[in-house]
Amino acid sequence: MELTYTITFEEYAEALRQRAALFGKPKSYYYTSWRAPVLLVFCLAIGLLLSQARGTSAYIVWSFLIAVYGLGLAYKLLICPRLIRKSYEQQKAGFDLRMTISETGLEVESSGGESYARYRWAAFMKQAESDRIFVLFFNPLQFVILPKRAMAEVQSEELRVLFGANISTKR
Repeated sequence: MELTYTITFEEYAEALRQRAALFGKPKSYYYTSWRAPVLLVFCLAIGLLLSQARGTSAYIVWSFLIAVYGLGLAYKLLICPRLIRKSYEQQKAGFDLRMTISETGLEVESSGGESYARYRWAAFMKQAESDRIFVLFFNPLQFVILPKRAMAEVQSEELRVLFGANISTKR
């Protein structure tokens, strides 16, 4: 089976979500999830109460906590999306690819021919699927994306069977 496609930013972001679901979220996620805004509101409330007694050292501590959680929230909302976009651009994920999938593995070639790779099925440790993409993982950080829009429904079903037979998820 041969596929030709360009990975979109949305597909790349979906692959990252699949990675997080399969391998777990990085520890930094828990500091910037829903807890950050809740703790920020809590710290603001305590800070407002302590603002009446400016001479205490507790006022300084709570002000520091407010600043820390505010920075964590800013990181999640402003910096993380930019880092994901930059990673997408650095990996040249937005270029045309041609992939050939067979019983022995898969071959990936860029449209200009400047890069070529051949992988046997044993190279992949896990797989994931969403409604838009298949993702094949070499390890928790490296993966190959196959968008479903580049194939017919029959081909998607063939790939499910092929991946199920060749990619072990018990590593």
